[in-house]
Amino acid sequence: MIPMKTSLINGLLLGLGACFCAPVLFAQGEAEAPLPWNPELVHKRAQPISAQQTHRTTDVVLELPFFDDFSRFSQPTSDPDVPAEWLRWCDNHAFINNGFGVQPPTIGVATLDGLMADGYPWDWSAENTFGAADTLTSLPIDITGFTVADNIYLSFFYQGGGWGNTPDNNDRLVVELFADVGGDGAWIEVWSQDGQDAPSAFERAYINVGDTEFGNTMFTDGFQFRFRSEGTLSGAFDMWNIDYVEVRQNVNPEEDPLQELTFMYPGVTLLRDYTAMPWDHFKENPEFFMDPDTVLTYQQNLGPTVNFVTGYNVTGPDQEWSFPNEFANTSGNGFSIIRTEMSVQGIGGQVSTSNDFVYATNQPEEADTCAIFRVDYFHDATDQTPQNDTASFVQNFTNYYAYDDGTAERAYVVNPAGNIGAKLAMRYQIQKDDELLGLFIHFLPYADFSFEENFILRAWTDGGGIPGDEIAGNFTFQTPQYVPTGHNAMSYYEYEEPVPVSEGALYVGFSKLSNVPLNIANDKSGLNKNPEQLYFQVADGTDWIQSGISGSLMIRPVFRSGKSGVIWNTIDEQAAAPVLLYPNPVADVLTFDPGLYLDNYDVRIHSLTGQEVAALAAERGKSTFDTTLLAPGAYIVTVTDLNGRVMARETVIKP
Repeated sequence: MIPMKTSLINGLLLGLGACFCAPVLFAQGEAEAPLPWNPELVHKRAQPISAQQTHRTTDVVLELPFFDDFSRFSQPTSDPDVPAEWLRWCDNHAFINNGFGVQPPTIGVATLDGLMADGYPWDWSAENTFGAADTLTSLPIDITGFTVADNIYLSFFYQGGGWGNTPDNNDRLVVELFADVGGDGAWIEVWSQDGQDAPSAFERAYINVGDTEFGNTMFTDGFQFRFRSEGTLSGAFDMWNIDYVEVRQNVNPEEDPLQELTFMYPGVTLLRDYTAMPWDHFKENPEFFMDPDTVLTYQQNLGPTVNFVTGYNVTGPDQEWSFPNEFANTSGNGFSIIRTEMSVQGIGGQVSTSNDFVYATNQPEEADTCAIFRVDYFHDATDQTPQNDTASFVQNFTNYYAYDDGTAERAYVVNPAGNIGAKLAMRYQIQKDDELLGLFIHFLPYADFSFEENFILRAWTDGGGIPGDEIAGNFTFQTPQYVPTGHNAMSYYEYEEPVPVSEGALYVGFSKLSNVPLNIANDKSGLNKNPEQLYFQVADGTDWIQSGISGSLMIRPVFRSGKSGVIWNTIDEQAAAPVLLYPNPVADVLTFDPGLYLDNYDVRIHSLTGQEVAALAAERGKSTFDTTLLAPGAYIVTVTDLNGRVMARETVIKP
């Protein structure tokens, strides 16, 4: 059974006194599940720390005031682009992201859930395993010389669930302080929040560092604090979002105003309909493809009214454009969320200057087939924290279309009813004749890997607002690919032959060949294109149904796009040594030879109808399979490693 937690973000399931229940059905054959796979880190991916790099964590002692609002990466990492002075934490279990917080105080939150740093569940042995999950532990802070009279407080904002799964009754968020008790360190619980009372909007909490049973034993150069979650360990369940963490002296919780104007989200796109599109398609009509609203940002003033001006910069290949005074807000913005529309009618009847910005197509010759632009929103407020006064995103023009922003907050369940032959199709409006080469798809593991489940790539013309005639006659089986140490890593699936397509509506997707649900990453925090562009069939030959689930599935069609000599499947795919299958055709014995690459691997053999006819698990080195009992015909042979990554897939003929 696929585990589903109560209190799903869409509000259609409420707590029913049980920890697990059925998926939320929006229409016959589709459902949405809590995300079981950590999304990509917004700035940098948490990486293991080697013994030679421990000075980045254990040898660092911070001083007051301590502050982190997660607007930049602050966990242990070996990435040289993360300065040592940004580090605030000793562990990387929590997930720093821009997606899970709903109306966060500042851009970026730290999310605690049932997943480890590498995106795998803490305990996958059972669907309802419960226990201690993520922790977020501060670096040591030197508070020697301080006393209780200095009123040192730990303060933070917290939220239950956000765009993710809401905590249940027995779940908890805990805060602990590290005290040097009699020379022996001990973690002391000083605050907790039960899941049944988890706030849906961010609330602020205060903890008096000296107000514990151990009093002044806290005031050492080794003082630390940590957040800890308790909940379901089998996936991204029971989420707690943390933001704006401070440890300061002379704090009065009753009178502690913030002088802080922040961005809440990083932005997604300046385009009308897409987050990315092929560069030569964009150049067909650049003005048309730009969003007529140009810029829409969300800011939050955590304090009283402040005057500020918002603008943005765009940086491209050897070019830069600056629009520093696009919107001015001068009154009535205290303690409020500010929706800033630049180049259109503004807030309170104010109208900003229209700059009619269009991405420049006169790029250097070497960038003729692609271009990448960085967009930075900024405001000029004088406040406590400059680092959250800028929000950025990257606009890619290469050889694919995308609706998603590259991160997923939920899992879209394809055909939970389990009918064989179910189909899924995403519509894209293609801007010129081209060749469709393949699809980038982000599949999510949920409860069990589905790397053995088969599907076939499909493409359709427009049939009057729904998928029409099939134009890609594929017969090769595909299986979901999972990258075990990567988050939001999209795998590339290739059509058997390039598919000529014409300008206009094109539908791309796949048909299933088993009754096991497949889970696709669903971006909830960016564009909302599923209700307009996503269609499915619950079984072969049934009517197409328009999706009722918000978000944008992470399915991207890849085109020739005027390029040649390009390796298409390069997005976060790991290179693999080839696995040899021979002889082909095979009479009696089929040999699998992975060389020295694989310690263990699995082999699955399917008929062309999708039925599994044989399977074996092999150790390092060559293995063989007796094919004498197989009926004459063609078979799909798939070799996977223990993480489910496909190492080889071939059609083998048995005469």
